[in-house]
Amino acid sequence: MDRSTRVIDTYVLDSLRGGLAAGIPVRLEAERPDGSWEVLGSGVTGTDGGSGDLSGAGAPSGSLRFVYDAREYWSGLERPPLFPRFTIAFEAPADDGDYDLVVLLGPYGYTTYRGD
Repeated sequence: MDRSTRVIDTYVLDSLRGGLAAGIPVRLEAERPDGSWEVLGSGVTGTDGGSGDLSGAGAPSGSLRFVYDAREYWSGLERPPLFPRFTIAFEAPADDGDYDLVVLLGPYGYTTYRGD
């Protein structure tokens, strides 16, 4: 895997409460040539909803994914969320700069986009 020095992080916004989603565990993984996944870094979203850089010693190019675990975050709801855990896979070419993946999360769905 070719590793670069770019930053790869994520931010989670809570569409139900209308704010930032702190306290959600997330990890960044890279796909190996054999199809298995290697954990590059992990963390918990902070008060700004962000994970900070999870790429460790630099993120490789190719297939990457964020794996989120929002079970505890939604534990105060009367009904359990539809997606307590979810994965967002994406392609990151070597020459494509930093990645800030933003997630708009609700108890019954989520959407994502690449931010600045």
